[in-house]
Amino acid sequence: MPTKTRGLVARYHAQQAINSVRRRDFDDALKSVNRALEWSPQSVPFLILRAHVQTGRKDFAAVLADVEKALEVKPNDTDAQHLRSLALHYLQRHREA
Repeated sequence: MPTKTRGLVARYHAQQAINSVRRRDFDDALKSVNRALEWSPQSVPFLILRAHVQTGRKDFAAVLADVEKALEVKPNDTDAQHLRSLALHYLQRHREA
């Protein structure tokens, strides 16, 4: 599939995830953002979106895993850095935050 089409499909699923978050349906949001990441696995915005979804689900270990991946791709991403600190706080790993 052409790269442009893959990007459009990924963005469609990401928008579905955002709509689900607005309804506070974090399980459905997770399914949608996972589909987006299947099409664009290195997308920092999609990794950050999934981290936000996982924050809503209170799965802070998953939040940390996603932001660590995002920071590998884009080390100075401020959203990822903020979410990393938040996840570490809730995981009681305060010294690392």
